[in-house]
Amino acid sequence: MGTSNTKLGASNTKMALQVQNLTLNTGREIPAIGFGTGTSFFGRGEDVGALVGHAFQAGITSFDTAVVYGTEGGLGSGLSGLSCPRSSLYITTKTPDWAWTKEEIVEEVEKSLKLLQVTYLDLVLLHTPAPRKGAAFLKKILTDEQIDRLPDPMDAKVMEAKRLSAWQGLEECVEKGLVRDIGVSNFTVHHLQQLLAQPDIKIRPSVNQVELNPYQTDPETYNFCKKREFSCRPLDLLVMGGRC
Repeated sequence: MGTSNTKLGASNTKMALQVQNLTLNTGREIPAIGFGTGTSFFGRGEDVGALVGHAFQAGITSFDTAVVYGTEGGLGSGLSGLSCPRSSLYITTKTPDWAWTKEEIVEEVEKSLKLLQVTYLDLVLLHTPAPRKGAAFLKKILTDEQIDRLPDPMDAKVMEAKRLSAWQGLEECVEKGLVRDIGVSNFTVHHLQQLLAQPDIKIRPSVNQVELNPYQTDPETYNFCKKREFSCRPLDLLVMGGRC
């Protein structure tokens, strides 16, 4: 993907993982295992960048980040050092808690593209069904005044309208060729039903990325997604730590 002299993309195929691909409802495929850059990597973009080449050499081609992780720039630097075609990589990012209009979503995706040093993203997710106003990470990014101006997460009518507007922003990114597939993260069955019932949406979600593991199961959400033919994807198995 880049012209780095380190040639990190020259992997040892005998030692590389053979990662299975899953087919999304658009017909495109997503690797079943990826390298996640959240949780313990929060704000540690340089560390992420330093590990990208090693992950690729081990057979990992899917990389998952988010605006609020603060790792997009570091991931982009690491990816630019790989000697491989862009088409061999799968890059996912997630929108921030402060973007809820069509215009804000498109603007944030364009920022992500620049930080990741790519011309398109394979998958972009709405990171949350509502702003996480009380989250410690958000208080490190935004001022108290900015947090106060965010939509009220407890106002059901407001948030239903905001989720639709944000989703339409992702649809516009697909139309512009900035993104190939779009989805959501941390959505419950209620949130999914609301979104799918909107007559104005043009594209159905391809993915709902949620926290699923042997200690935390959610059969209701999993079965709902399965019946409607979109992937209920657990956060990447190589995420260091645990949460989306």
